[in-house]
Amino acid sequence: MTGSNESRVQRKFPYISRATRALQADASLDREITDPNELRHLDEFLGNQVNELQSRVKELSVTEGIFLSATMEFRETIKTMYSLQKPKVCYKSLMNDYRNKVSALSGRGKKSEVSLVVNLFQSVLDGFIRAENKRGESEPAKTTRTGKKRKKNEKCIDNPLDHLFSTYQVNIMQSCDLCNSFIWVMEKACMCSACKFICHKKCLDKIITDCSTRRSKMDDSVQGSLHFGVQVCVLTSKTNPVPKVVELLLMHVELNGLYTEGIYRKSGAACRAKELHQILQIDPENVCLDNYPIHTITGLVKRWLRELPEPLMTFPLYNDFLHAAELPENQERIRAVYQKVDELPPANYHTLERLIFHLVKVAKEEKHNKMSPTSLAIVFAPCILRSADISDPLLCMKDVPKSTLCLEILINEQLRRYNEKMQDIQELEYAEAQAVHKLKLRRQNTVQPEAEQKVPHLLQSDESDSTIIERIKSIKQEKLDIAIRLPELEQEHSDSENVDSASSVSSDSLDQLGGVDSEGQ
Repeated sequence: MTGSNESRVQRKFPYISRATRALQADASLDREITDPNELRHLDEFLGNQVNELQSRVKELSVTEGIFLSATMEFRETIKTMYSLQKPKVCYKSLMNDYRNKVSALSGRGKKSEVSLVVNLFQSVLDGFIRAENKRGESEPAKTTRTGKKRKKNEKCIDNPLDHLFSTYQVNIMQSCDLCNSFIWVMEKACMCSACKFICHKKCLDKIITDCSTRRSKMDDSVQGSLHFGVQVCVLTSKTNPVPKVVELLLMHVELNGLYTEGIYRKSGAACRAKELHQILQIDPENVCLDNYPIHTITGLVKRWLRELPEPLMTFPLYNDFLHAAELPENQERIRAVYQKVDELPPANYHTLERLIFHLVKVAKEEKHNKMSPTSLAIVFAPCILRSADISDPLLCMKDVPKSTLCLEILINEQLRRYNEKMQDIQELEYAEAQAVHKLKLRRQNTVQPEAEQKVPHLLQSDESDSTIIERIKSIKQEKLDIAIRLPELEQEHSDSENVDSASSVSSDSLDQLGGVDSEGQ
């Protein structure tokens, strides 16, 4: 059955049989997407492939059905990246994401189907990458690669490390922080007197992480030299509204861990977490997250949030957020929480917006990862919404349900908006496909009356070719605008709500819960 499915699919895509032979040489997957336009080109290219398959095949085989569904879900993933100002995504990571989608759609016991669909998609993707390489031949792509190599070489040659190592003889068996193997009794070991880093004497030449303690003291005057335990505003800028470490970790989880059961609930190994933390603290640009288990990476996300001097949802707004969660009506609670989110500092606001968007993506795959919005809120609420007063632990414990509800409101509301926007995009894509099809028929001078009956009112029969082209451009722009606004955390306002939104969720109403009634709506 698998062989027949493969031959049937290859007949639908005649170029795939040639490309499949070259799958072993997948060097093209090392290409990195750094231009937002390339993401959009990829999305449009895959959309054309999907439309071609749907138009040619009336009855899909199992393999074709999985390929179609996984590709459509993959396109949704690409659309969620439209808002990135500076994308940094490797095609190899995208292939991992596609493989996870296919495995989830295929279910257990269908490894042959998974392999066939993944190879099929990699062939399609390889064709796109080759086209992009040709398109960018005029650009100095090779210069960029050599620049990266130079940075690595310079780091190896001129790397002070700043550790203060001293050698001692081990009396009690210890663990090497570098290779994670034991340092036995009577063996020589090295320890940094500043950061307490311990390793074998033979491992001394292999250390690649600087002394975090000494570097932080030396670079006190240079803001942003460290990436953990620093104010959010220090780590952000106009070009990077979200801290680099946060974006790096969240993007890796989105491409590799959304289908992992218990994501963010389960913990990783402490030794691997410590190792990764040391690298991210100083040099997040050159870390390879593929070398670490997904639970280690999710643990670092939570650690970054916990170590902030002030939480994302700041100390001054803590009581206001709790009061908002106590309001009686659901719409009032949503409006009040969003109003307080609007009062966050810009750096906190953008980072929270990115985090909530990430949690929406996780919650969307609840069927596979078993993490609902409530579960995610329980995990993350103590990390991003906590009191500055920790003198009374019982009072802090009493506030946990309210802080959890506050975050759950944000996740659920953003998930609802996400689904609505994606539905709008699908409708626009359908209208665009109909418009493109009609334009092709027009140009072939073979317009069929029954085809026009299926086209919505957007495509009147008296439209000229230029009008249809303009309409297609308009639909494309509207799709792009919606996709870019997917992560938005802004409060929605209807015409009736604009009149009394200021009074219904004012600070007075938040402070005096007893005075809130149905008149506020």
